Amino acid sequence: MKQLLNMEKSMNNKKSGMARLKDYIFDSENQIYLHPQNDFLEYVDGAEKYIFEIFKKHPSLFDYPHRLIKYIRDWPTRYNLSPRRTNLLESITEIITKKQEVLEIGCGTGVLTKWLGEKCKKVTAIEGSLPRAKLAKRRTKNLKNVDIYCGDILKTSLEDAKYDLITLIGVFEYISSSSEPMDFLKRISKALKKYGILLIAIENKLGIKYLSGCTEDHTGKHFQGIIGYPNGKTFTFSRSELKELLNKAGFQNIQFYHLFPDYKLLTTIIREVEEVLNLYPENWINAPFEEYLKERYYIFPELLFLKSLIRARLLFDFSNSFLILASQSKGVPLASSWLIKKFFTHEGFQPKFHHTISLIKKEDNYWIKRTPLPSGEYTTFSGKTRFNVTPLSLDSGRNVTL
Repeated sequence: MKQLLNMEKSMNNKKSGMARLKDYIFDSENQIYLHPQNDFLEYVDGAEKYIFEIFKKHPSLFDYPHRLIKYIRDWPTRYNLSPRRTNLLESITEIITKKQEVLEIGCGTGVLTKWLGEKCKKVTAIEGSLPRAKLAKRRTKNLKNVDIYCGDILKTSLEDAKYDLITLIGVFEYISSSSEPMDFLKRISKALKKYGILLIAIENKLGIKYLSGCTEDHTGKHFQGIIGYPNGKTFTFSRSELKELLNKAGFQNIQFYHLFPDYKLLTTIIREVEEVLNLYPENWINAPFEEYLKERYYIFPELLFLKSLIRARLLFDFSNSFLILASQSKGVPLASSWLIKKFFTHEGFQPKFHHTISLIKKEDNYWIKRTPLPSGEYTTFSGKTRFNVTPLSLDSGRNVTL
């Protein structure tokens, strides 16, 4: 009887536009949609139980992201609790709009799902792991425009769904290990509206940090990506490989962004445009790069290598991570108004000081624009010091150190 009631509710939700994916059954106990064949993935990162206890003791805490910092105790909890996780999406708020209907593939515990739900019209989020899907629902429980599904995206029908934005953030490398990446991209393309956008965030297998001694993020071993993942089940791609895959899948309009230290805890994002290489982008990047899992090697000075790559016009092939926006329509604008953006959002900073600095070109001049983030303020005081966020004009071509 309970299952029949759940199925009836699922049908009603579908008619009202709440559910977007076929075949799933609504689970009233957990308020999520479940795949009828229980096609769940076993993946967990070890932080799920700890985070669940935080939810249980402090139900409203997740409405205040910066209060979660004190609960960070290791890399898995930092990945799930750090407010820096949303920097990736904050960097392109001019492209993500309130009118968009979004499919988020691989939502994890809902860090980015909550951000999308607060910014977009509708979010359909699918997660393969049941414990993580339950956490994503708890994190977004007050957002009526967010639905959480638990199941395998490779076994999920997308035939009746059309989205303005589909996100693959830290997901494409896992899908590509169990499915032909070209086939998956073609399948995703059919679920996009005519002017829809595909968003991919992924590590570069040839990233500077891997060359200089950081371990590969998925295997925890040194140099795995740069020698072709000889023993790995998960793999990433180079810039040219990703561009070729997207082109062959029908995405002719592609904009790359280059991320440091990576997409997970983004500090600096650079739009791929040749002009940027003449503007000393190395001065916007913090090095050496942080190792999240183990001890790293320090094979060479990364900042000096960055300078060499920039002078050789090779930076875009060796950036640590990519953010890629792709569309099948050439008329969709995918380029940001800024050339470089840097986030000052370290977990040790007070939220009121959190802001971004953007390099913008206006006519023939370059401008620095300082903007407080939602938690920040334009003017605030710390003791006897006044902190004032104001724009600053720069002469064209001037060397700027931040």
